[in-house]
Amino acid sequence: MTNCKIADRPLLVLLHAFGSSRNAWNEIAPHFEEVFDVFAPDLPGFGSAADQGARSVEDTVTALAGEIADRVGPKGWIAAGHSMGGKFATILASGRTGGLSPARGVLLLAGSPPSPEPMGEDRRAEMIGWARDGRIDESEASAFVSANTGSPLPTAAARLAVADVMASSADAWTAWLETGSREDWSGRVGGLDMPCAILVGSEDGDLGEAGQRATNMTVYDDAELSVEAGCGHLLPLERPAAVVAALSALQRRAD
Repeated sequence: MTNCKIADRPLLVLLHAFGSSRNAWNEIAPHFEEVFDVFAPDLPGFGSAADQGARSVEDTVTALAGEIADRVGPKGWIAAGHSMGGKFATILASGRTGGLSPARGVLLLAGSPPSPEPMGEDRRAEMIGWARDGRIDESEASAFVSANTGSPLPTAAARLAVADVMASSADAWTAWLETGSREDWSGRVGGLDMPCAILVGSEDGDLGEAGQRATNMTVYDDAELSVEAGCGHLLPLERPAAVVAALSALQRRAD
């Protein structure tokens, strides 16, 4: 995954989910590296950036806007955001914060909306409790992965998913659940007139089809929603081929 501007290519920004890392895109990014300059960062508090701890949505958006602006060239940029990364993708794609130009298109994989994320309060409290002692243990991480998949992941993907959850900063984990996911950016984002593809798993919960129709589908004027049968919430690990297909279709719509 490249980290410098390639002037004759558009930029593809890949923003991972809560409790995940840039490695979740490993089966997806290579399909686009001949066409795009691919930028897949670890978000603050997760993956290799776990030592950054908790950052506010505002601070994360500002930092990402600067990094994207440094990389984007005259052919513009496309964003893909999974779950938590979807909130950042929509805020950034709007071009209404951080001085960044609007994106050409957005792919949301069960994306968290710019409005407060729908989430059952009992489940939120349970997950906050996992990080109360300053770390998330293997049994808790495994429970999180199991609850977010439609069927068991392949062995390597399961190990990656569990390791990413365990590597998450406890402060960042708690901050997203208590504050970041509840923030309402819908007034600043407004309505967006750009192609948006929304992909969800049929076995997803709050951010599945019903949740997307109530939130993100109302943000984008040109949004298309697709449901992947038998899939849960961890789309890049459960159905990477479907994500590649959705991103390729969005690319054609954005051209």
